[in-house]
Order: sequence, then structure tokens, then C-alpha cells
Amino acid sequence: RNLADQMSSTETSFHPVEEVLLPNWGDEECPWCLEIDEIASYSGMPPGGEHSQEMLERAELLSKPYSGLQTGLFWSADGGNMPLGSGSIFAPEDATEAELYFAVASSIQEMRSAGKLDDDFAPPVAKVLVPEFWSQGRFYAPAITAAILRAARPHDIMPPQPSRKLRTSVANRLAEAAGHSIQREFLLAIGLRKLPWSDAAEAALVDDANDHVIQDFLLKKILSLPEN
Repeated sequence: RNLADQMSSTETSFHPVEEVLLPNWGDEECPWCLEIDEIASYSGMPPGGEHSQEMLERAELLSKPYSGLQTGLFWSADGGNMPLGSGSIFAPEDATEAELYFAVASSIQEMRSAGKLDDDFAPPVAKVLVPEFWSQGRFYAPAITAAILRAARPHDIMPPQPSRKLRTSVANRLAEAAGHSIQREFLLAIGLRKLPWSDAAEAALVDDANDHVIQDFLLKKILSLPEN
């Protein structure tokens, strides 16, 4: 955008050295807004409406948007930050989760702006990220996969009729031991209809039994939706 100096006869313009595109989200698409809304609507684990300390801390973290998030963007089942690893094309190994997410969200928005993804789903054709893009190979690191799941819209990942390849990719990531930290991100994505239901999701819920309240929350969040 050119900014002209109106105080002189000589037009002076500013040109960007580098442009970064980001999605123009409102409350209805912000992934952390959606997450805190789900947590806030959870009445607690029966019979007494119990809430665990971890869940209360998660809710408190997400309830302060004015503070911003540098870490804790992703809900790790291991209680810490998800590893990025070295050599990532998105960010250096010591990048914060916020910096990594910024880079991933910008990359996906650039794909939308270039017409490689759709801002809105326009049936019958669905432009989707193939499972290999976000579940294998270069983007396999838990932090990158979590960032893609958060930044993508449902129709960016899952077509109206999920393919066998997509279902297999989801099941494999949920079942593998190395993917334990990212299980909650996958389960939240299933609950938000970004990913299809998989039997492996139920097994992952059982695996999260170290916190029965979070297990109950995720169970109700996911199974309250119709299966794909």
C-alpha cells in the first residue's frame, strides 16, 4: 500500500521490504477462543463437577489474551512444550511456540491467497492439504503438526468424505508412542471437525488416564459429535 505525503507536491511512497500474510480471524475462528469456549462450557466431571488442577491452569492461561502467548499455545499431553527439532523450514530450533505458529499460519494464509487453498469451502471441489503435508516427513515434528492443525480451517484438511489415507494418517499419529505429546491436539481437532473420527482416538483417551478430568472433557467433546 502506498502512503502519499499530502503536505507537499512530491509524492513519497513507502514500500514493504518484506510482507507477511496472516489470517484475519475473529472469535469464531481463533483456535484458542474455540478451545477456551469448550473448556468454559464443561461442567466438570461427575458426580461433583470436578475440575483438575491442569485443566484449571489451562483455562487461566487462555483467559488472559491481553497477556499474549509465547508458550503453551499447544496443549501437550506431556505437560511441556512440544519439540521442534533442528533444520525446520519454519523456524530455528530455539524459536518460541508463538514464533513457530506465526510462521506456519503465514505459510497457510499465503497458500489461500495464491488460490492453493480456499478461504471458504466451495463444493463439490475441496482443496485440501494432503496428509503427507502435515503428518509425515518434513512437517512431522509434533510442534509443526500442532501448529498446522491449529492454523488450518476444517475444509483445509478434511474433505466432505474423508479418504482412507487421511483416516490412516490420523490413526497412526494417535497410536504411536512418539506422538504422545500431540494426542490432545489431535483429539481437539477431531472435536472441531478438522479431522475424522478414528478408533485410535478412543485408545488415546484411555491413554490420557493420568488426568481423569481431562479424559472426561475430551471424551464428551469428541463423542458428542456425530461420527464422520
